[in-house]
Amino acid sequence: MKPQFDLSQAAGMPHFTIEGTLPSLNEYLAEVGRNPRLGGKLKREYVNSIILYLRLSEYRHYPLCVL
Repeated sequence: MKPQFDLSQAAGMPHFTIEGTLPSLNEYLAEVGRNPRLGGKLKREYVNSIILYLRLSEYRHYPLCVL
């Protein structure tokens, strides 16, 4: 089976640290258990905050891939 991502070139990629904490899987599942849309909202809020952080950082010129 072919791997989904080729990490052989990952050493040359830029690295950054996200300050603070991200929600755990348990927190996400608790939101989904309350209402499936709340889980999506939680994920969207954190993804958008990370994208904003990257756009304001020194990595703003790198292409962005959000999975």
